[in-house]
Amino acid sequence: MGLIEKIIDEIEKIPAEGKRDLRIRERLTDKERDVIRILMVALRDAEEKHPDPWPKDLIHLTAFMGEEAGESLQAAIDIEYGRERRLAPLIKEVAQTGAMAIRILVALVKRLEAEEG
Repeated sequence: MGLIEKIIDEIEKIPAEGKRDLRIRERLTDKERDVIRILMVALRDAEEKHPDPWPKDLIHLTAFMGEEAGESLQAAIDIEYGRERRLAPLIKEVAQTGAMAIRILVALVKRLEAEEG
């Protein structure tokens, strides 16, 4: 069993009400593929804007994602209260939040690989 499979197995052991199998389906929908493309564009933009060295400590890693999540919330508030009519700013911020989540997951997998030697 590879490292990713081990991580998925560990996640699946965490109790969660109504949790579904986290394993990736063999076939993604077109919408899911589009969303992954959006996330990958945001990830590349983030890597260009903030290249390595990336923070090693978990607090700063998750703080970057928290900042993006806060900006997503602000964009949603702006839409709901009429200061913004377009969804594009919210989509951009949510994609940036997802990109940060991907960067954190990559860093965590690298850390696990280093620990396992």
